[in-house]
Amino acid sequence: MELPPHLNAFAKLTDAESCWCGSGKSYETCHKGRAEQRRAEPKEALNLLAKQFKSKVGCLHPNAPSGCAGKIIDAHTIQKSGPLRSIAKNGEVYSLRGAINSLVENNGKLIPQKRGIATVSTFPGFCAKHDNEFFEPIENGVFEINNSNCFLFHYRNVCSEFHAKSSMQFGKAVLDTIDRGRDVLAQLDAQQIAADMNFGASLAQQELADDRATLTEIWKSNDFSNLSFYFIEFERQLPFVTSFSATPKFSLSGAHIQDWSEEVLRKVSVSSVNLGGRSGLIFSSLDHDLMTALSGDLGDNRVGTPSNLLRWVMANAENVAFEIEWWDRLSDRRRRHLLDLSMIGLPFGGPDDELETYKAAVEVLPLTGVTRSFRF
Repeated sequence: MELPPHLNAFAKLTDAESCWCGSGKSYETCHKGRAEQRRAEPKEALNLLAKQFKSKVGCLHPNAPSGCAGKIIDAHTIQKSGPLRSIAKNGEVYSLRGAINSLVENNGKLIPQKRGIATVSTFPGFCAKHDNEFFEPIENGVFEINNSNCFLFHYRNVCSEFHAKSSMQFGKAVLDTIDRGRDVLAQLDAQQIAADMNFGASLAQQELADDRATLTEIWKSNDFSNLSFYFIEFERQLPFVTSFSATPKFSLSGAHIQDWSEEVLRKVSVSSVNLGGRSGLIFSSLDHDLMTALSGDLGDNRVGTPSNLLRWVMANAENVAFEIEWWDRLSDRRRRHLLDLSMIGLPFGGPDDELETYKAAVEVLPLTGVTRSFRF
């Protein structure tokens, strides 16, 4: 398997040689004298990353650019008029998405931020025409659980993740900022972490591009047999909603699924839907074996509980929103448990033993009956 670049900040370089950081610039115009420059605050780099995330990669409709019309708009991943509105108070929820921008103020922790539901789960992924037309079957009227509608949720999550991996890579402005005013060892640490993250994001971006190509063929053929779906509906509204595509390391029960160092990573998509005051979740994957493992846990009433489901979502997703009053009522211990789970997989400040953190289960939600669940 290809490995990320290994940087050497202590290489003896002439001014004209390429800089050790891999920027492609000469050492003289890049890292020479970096330690003497004005020290950059962590918030500067986070603000630049937030700006990058708003960048547009074009319309991601399967036929694009054919048939595109209108500007690229902010597409909702969690439906505003359905799941988000069902848990909102005065049009607001607590959102984990974007919490990385406040890491400095929150002492390195991802803390949900109060956000309006109009902007809480959007990404610039589709032109106005395709966003309205393509997703119309799942945005308007009574939601019907069928292969084609569930495909739309899956496709949108893959596109959202593709956009995230495309825009989250450390660009020139960030790389020029993260180690300014630091000594050489700190420069090496910062640039190596950035290089590793860029390498991983680039690999993930290519995998997601391949998935989009596969999904495009599925959509054009109208044959959904290569996608596995699992639907579960609870008898009441849960105080959280989510929408994401992820490569889980372990199942709901804590069984090992994969390491992120493996050649081919198995992905799953999860989407919240609102069903007349009851919570529904759609799981989908191109990997039938992965869906078998996940649906086995979901179908076990001792494992597929609301608490375990939220625990697994927190360990795998950033795009999660919470009911404000519910989050505020949580004890410090329960809130800390969820925040520790949200750090799993992060290259900075994450738990040393991720599985141990995951298995240290704390019940945060009462047991709730399942109205129906099935795989298709």
